Formats: sequence, C-alpha cells, structure tokens
Amino acid sequence: MAAPGEAAGKPILNGYIPALDGLRAFAVLLVVAFHARVLPGGFVGVDVFFVLSAFLITRVLKQELDATGGIRLLRFSGRRLARLGPALVLMLATYLAVAPLLWPRQPHVGDALLAAFYVSDYSFAAFGRPLYLQHSWSLAVEEQFYLAWPLMLPLLLRSRRPLHVLAVAYVALIWWRAGFGDDWRTYYYRADTRCTGLVIGAGLALAIDRLDFSRAHALTGALLVMLAAVLGRFGPDAALVFPVAEVGAALLVGAAAQGQLGALQPALCASSALLIGKLSYGIYLWHYPITIALRPWFDGAALFVLVLVPSVGLAWLSWVTVEQWPRRLRRPDPAPALQGSR
Repeated sequence: MAAPGEAAGKPILNGYIPALDGLRAFAVLLVVAFHARVLPGGFVGVDVFFVLSAFLITRVLKQELDATGGIRLLRFSGRRLARLGPALVLMLATYLAVAPLLWPRQPHVGDALLAAFYVSDYSFAAFGRPLYLQHSWSLAVEEQFYLAWPLMLPLLLRSRRPLHVLAVAYVALIWWRAGFGDDWRTYYYRADTRCTGLVIGAGLALAIDRLDFSRAHALTGALLVMLAAVLGRFGPDAALVFPVAEVGAALLVGAAAQGQLGALQPALCASSALLIGKLSYGIYLWHYPITIALRPWFDGAALFVLVLVPSVGLAWLSWVTVEQWPRRLRRPDPAPALQGSR
C-alpha cells in the first residue's frame, strides 16, 4: 500500500459499488450471530458498520466542501433524518404496540424516546436503559459523531497534516478508553469511547486517493475481522479486538472501493448478499427485540435463523413503504458521490 505522501493510488470506482452492500450484509450477519450466541465476538460487526459509514459520509462531505467551499449542515442533517428516521419510527411504533404485551411493567415509552432521540448510548452506559432497545446505542454513537463531524472536517482539512491529526486522535481515544479499566459497560456503549471506528473510516476517506489497495489487503482485512469475531469476548476484554476489527474493516472497504476484492468479490456481490446489505439498516433495527423475545425458547443456530428470517421480512416491508418516499422526494446531489452511505 502506498504511503500517504507518495504518488496517487488506484482510482475509486464511481457510482454504486455493490461490494459495499455486501460488506453491510457481512456486518449485520455478524451482529445477528452475536446476539444469537453463535459467534462470541460478532459484536465487531458494529465496528465494520462504523468504518464503512464514516468512509462514505466523509467522502460525500469532502466532495461538497471541494465543490462549494462549505458544508450545508441543515441539509446534511435533514437528509440523514429523512433517510434513517422513517424506519426507526416504524420499528419504535411497532415496539410500543407489542412490547407491553411481552414485557409488562417496563418503561417502554421512555425507552423508545431514548432511542428516538439518539441518546441511548450514554443512558444505557449509565442506567441500563433502554433494555429491550439496547441495540440503538450504535445509532446514537453515529448520530452524535455526525453532529460534530461536518463542523470539524473543514477545520481539519485546513491543517497541514490532517491524517496525522486523525492518527493522534485515534490513539488518544484508545488511551481514553483504556482508562476505564474493567468498567467495560461504560466504554462499550458511549460515543466518546466507541467512535474509533468512525475516526478510522474518516481517515480512510481522506487518504484513499493516495493509497493503493490490493487483493492481498482485502484477504488480510477479512481475516482480521473474522479473527476478532471468533476470538472476541463480550466483557472486560472486548476492547482488545476493536482495533483489529477496525483495521480489518478499513482494508476491506478500501479494497472494495478500488475494485480489488479478488476472491471475495463473488461472495460479497452475490444477490443474497446485496439484498441483505440493502436491508441491513432495517435488519439491525428489528433483529434485537425479536432476539430478546425468542431467547427464552431458542439459542444458537436455531435462534439465528428464527431471528434473521422475520428481520429480513420486516426490513423489506419497511424498505418498500416508509423508506422509499423520502428518497423519491429528495433532490439529486449536485455532484456524483459514492452511493450507499447510511
């Protein structure tokens, strides 16, 4: 891989890159497998999501900054809300209708509000709520990061060495996380201790034009993510595998963006992978309450299948109904960008 100060690397593919949807499928299947107790370190699927999300969104923001000299913050936030909000509202409305029947005497309305206002990362770390919407912590981490990142990016790009600044920030965040010691329930969920994957993805977006990914990088990335997923353990040692998964995800995303996946290309671009990847946001939203509802009776591979099938179905219904109308109403971008940003 060429160093950032060297000649330009391979060009990035334009338009829709199917393999990135394949990576989304890979990530969400890891998370579902983790919650079904099939894969002990499958929680690193969230880190794959973080890297991919920040890579795509930073590319879009930088394109706007280069084209117009600024970033329209209200437009950026409004588009994210229009893209992600309807599916979340539908899931929360369904949850509020069903959850009181399954788990009575619980503060479901308050929990839904924590998820809806993207504060469940800090609320769960501090108070253990929302219990049955616990998975919404990762959505909160992303939204809090993207409130600050459009403001920080123009300032970062004015510095002489923006990638060095991000590298220092990444190391500082790992040091900050390590300071929590065995208090893993705090560092696992909070934005200030789990945003390292977003920082790596943002750095990749700024550096990729000067990097040269190969098929060997793609295979190495896949091995690193799977190593983290197999060896990782949910608990005090979880943080040990975060950087492994983040670096692996960055290698995969970079190789996919430059069309260098090699032997991984057929699997990531298979029709089933593309479908799951396209629906991955909805699958993530629906899978956790379904998992908790079925856990008293099922576990392992059976639970994985029994969660995945209805999650895909509900995500598809959400996709063809509430998620499509904002896309149809949205005005086209002034300049083409990598597609598929969440």
